[in-house]
Amino acid sequence: MSSQLHTLQQEVGHYDNSLLQNGCLIVANKMDVHCFSDEDEQPNLLGTDFEKEVLVLQKMTPLPIIPISALSLWNIEPLKEALFRIFTKIVHTDNVN
Repeated sequence: MSSQLHTLQQEVGHYDNSLLQNGCLIVANKMDVHCFSDEDEQPNLLGTDFEKEVLVLQKMTPLPIIPISALSLWNIEPLKEALFRIFTKIVHTDNVN
C-alpha cells in the first residue's frame, strides 16, 4: 500500500505538481471485505493484515486515512465531511489569490 501511495503521488506530480499542494487524504475502501464479520455493524481492524498496512502507511505519511465501506456505506459521512473541508479550503485559497 505504501509503494502504491508513493507511485500515485509521483504520477500526480508529473501530471500537475500544483495538485500536490491541495489538500489530500487517503480513502481505505473495502473495509467490509477486510474487517467485517457477518454480524458486525462496525469493522474490527484489530489483528488484521489490513490494520498492519494502515499502521505502516500512517508512519509514512501525514495524510489522514479514512477507512470506509462503499458497499455498506460505513463511515461515508466522515469522508464527505473531510472532502468538504478540503474543497472549502481550496476554494477559499483560490478566492484570496
